[in-house]
Amino acid sequence: MQASPNGRLLVTAGLLAAVLILSHALHWAVPELFEPLAAQVTDRLFTLRSSVEFLKPQYDDTVVHVPIDDRSLRERVDFYLDRVEYARVVRNLGSAVGAQFHDAIFAGPQSAEDDAELAEATAKAGTVYYGMAAGAAPSGEEFDASVLEPAAREVLERNLWRVQVSGDADSLLSTTRPFLTFPELSGPARGMGFLDIIPDRDGVYRRAPLLARAGDRFVPSLPLLVVCDYLSVGPESVEVQPGRAITLRGARRPGSTEARDIRIPIDDRGQMIINYIGPWGRMSSYPFMVIFDASDDRFELEDLQEELAGKIAIISEVATGQGDVGPVPVDPLFPRAGIHANVIHGILTGEFLRELTRTEMLLWVELPLLILLLLASMRFHTMLFVGFAAGLVLLYHVGAALIFLYGNMILNIPRPVIVLVLSTLMVAAYHYHLESQARAVLRSTFDAYFPPSVVDKIMAHSAQLTSAAQKKELTILFSDIVGFTKHTSAMEAGQVRRLLNEYFERMIEIVFEHQGTLDKFIGDGLMVFFGDPESQSDHAVRCVRAGIEMQKAARELGEVWAGRGDMPLQIRVGINTGQVVVGNMGSSRRLSYTVLGEPVNVAQRLESSAPVGGILISARTYELAKDAIEAQRRDPIRVKGIDHPIQVYEIP
Repeated sequence: MQASPNGRLLVTAGLLAAVLILSHALHWAVPELFEPLAAQVTDRLFTLRSSVEFLKPQYDDTVVHVPIDDRSLRERVDFYLDRVEYARVVRNLGSAVGAQFHDAIFAGPQSAEDDAELAEATAKAGTVYYGMAAGAAPSGEEFDASVLEPAAREVLERNLWRVQVSGDADSLLSTTRPFLTFPELSGPARGMGFLDIIPDRDGVYRRAPLLARAGDRFVPSLPLLVVCDYLSVGPESVEVQPGRAITLRGARRPGSTEARDIRIPIDDRGQMIINYIGPWGRMSSYPFMVIFDASDDRFELEDLQEELAGKIAIISEVATGQGDVGPVPVDPLFPRAGIHANVIHGILTGEFLRELTRTEMLLWVELPLLILLLLASMRFHTMLFVGFAAGLVLLYHVGAALIFLYGNMILNIPRPVIVLVLSTLMVAAYHYHLESQARAVLRSTFDAYFPPSVVDKIMAHSAQLTSAAQKKELTILFSDIVGFTKHTSAMEAGQVRRLLNEYFERMIEIVFEHQGTLDKFIGDGLMVFFGDPESQSDHAVRCVRAGIEMQKAARELGEVWAGRGDMPLQIRVGINTGQVVVGNMGSSRRLSYTVLGEPVNVAQRLESSAPVGGILISARTYELAKDAIEAQRRDPIRVKGIDHPIQVYEIP
């Protein structure tokens, strides 16, 4: 019995859904197998990126290493650095650097005299940060500061943050067993943060926690603390949204007046994905003993301090057999100081990696891929379908790689590939069976009337895609520059183009911020509409707010133009809401997505009737937006082409 097209579609869709559900169930049931697999595939992309010159991320040399390497220790008789030598390096770096990040926990006193010298150098420099261990772990054990000695507890209290939290913070890592640099040294330091890093299931360091809960406050990681101080961001300007982002409000580099918000994507534990810029050696390095010896020559020291001015120096021990190393995506034996350096570098540059969640992968990747597979299964015979599926797998690999390399987005590569392969096998087997039956029926029916080639064409029929316009209520906005023709008649063409481009750039930015659709430019005028192609229940409010911002931006831009001696800039805005026809219209050679109808003409007439620097809206627009805007009722006006007065409102 031959399956109907609808029956075939339903069975195919059912097979695809079953494979999708099975795949997700397996990934949920055996995460220790599938999570490392996905991560290790992404690791190959890190390796590719760091090995191809034009793909390498740009290095911001604000972050530099000061490694205690083999060379540094070879110059010591006992292969051991005492705290007097640390003190000398701290002094030599002094206040010239933006921060001295010591990737170490000085657990306790040694020589009172040596400790005092290091503490004095630390206090004098004012840029020194020391590490601690927070015992960062998933929520469970409660933080108890009473287990610390009073002096240590006092130092820890000074380094706890109160931040703005939006959402449930219970999923964030907790401080369970704090272990501090001893108070006599950490007390004079600029700050202290934790150095904990938790590896993934396969032991690779791909994420770094930025905060750990300590009661109703937080212990910052040392990289986050250093970056926040460097960018003049206090704890009160840190906003935490567990599972979404940590936002640093008003971040500003030293010497800069330009402030910006830095949004760091985090998982529900408060960990960011580390955007490694390359293997060890990618960042500039100044050996510990080079800095130590610099004080033997005043001029050399001054040159070194000038070269390191404003930089964040990561002081760490990386000597063979003594350094703290671990596997990362770009290096199987990577010093952990490099992990902290890459965290700092990522925050400073704003180049963050974000991993699509399981839901996002399902909605944005897997379902679209399966829909494509479903459509292909209804259009192609089995062999072409298998070829299409293979191409889809290849295309997904390439697309996922490009999205990582150029979009800083991590997609789970294995899971959709597994879904596609299993789906292809199941659907191909089912369809091959159906096609075998169909071929037999067709051959028995048509062999007496048609040659085999004609039958093959009948079996390989295709459908045409059509598009249709629709009628819906939208809000239309027209704007126009007052006196543009008069003011530009004597201008050079290049100047007119420059002014228009500058004006339109700002106006369109505002329209897109409010999710409007640009219909067309009309000379110096602009036509946009709201509510399509994406339906918006508040299209009138969006449109009016866009108009208000456009007027504000025009006034600001007018001041800039006046300061440059350019033409005065004032605009009129007209807005109307009504039922229009919207869709692709035009010829087969050229289509335009536009709106048609009387409401469009009314909006244009309202613009020409609006006061200079003002906004006129229709009664229907006011009715839809009145709860969100302020407007003043004006006398009805008559406009060309409309045989009745139109009630209008003016936005003050």
